[in-house]
Amino acid sequence: AGTDAAEPDGGLAPIALGLAGRSFTVDDAETFLLSISYYGGCAAPEATVVSDIARLASLRFNNLRVFAAWPTPSLAASVLRSDGSVDADALARLELLLDTARARGMTVDVTFAFGIPGASDGGFDNYRTSIESVTTALVGHRNSFFDLGNERDVGDERYLSAEQVRDLAVAVRGRDPDRLVTASLGGNAPSDAAT
Repeated sequence: AGTDAAEPDGGLAPIALGLAGRSFTVDDAETFLLSISYYGGCAAPEATVVSDIARLASLRFNNLRVFAAWPTPSLAASVLRSDGSVDADALARLELLLDTARARGMTVDVTFAFGIPGASDGGFDNYRTSIESVTTALVGHRNSFFDLGNERDVGDERYLSAEQVRDLAVAVRGRDPDRLVTASLGGNAPSDAAT
């Protein structure tokens, strides 16, 4: 697929991730996303990201899952910060990852997780503020979607109610109306799942 196609300004051709009924689409064609987790990818050096994504694309993966909040001692892999701010270096690495994936025709699941020590454990309002900042920064990256609450139904610090997830979705769509969003479950059907 034309992964090296350039736009008139010399940039890469955009990839538009969308939905058609219950199916994902890539550039309006229904597509099954074969995904692999790249958990702490926001901490990987550029050469590693480029090499890893090239290898994954050669294995026919067309989607990466990367965490925007990942528990490492230095928090190098975490874009979010507990005080509601965003780490500029980690955000730049996330953008590089998104661009590298796009160059290989891949989409990216940007996964947020509430309650990660040092990254997203500063309360819900700070969590929302960080996600809003990331949303604004990634508006042009159409090859990604957001998981607003990884395993949001578990009964620990990661728990987000359906109301909180709706609040996050409204906040994201207020900044990026076309952004696809979801919130993943960890196998525990929450009592508010149908709301």
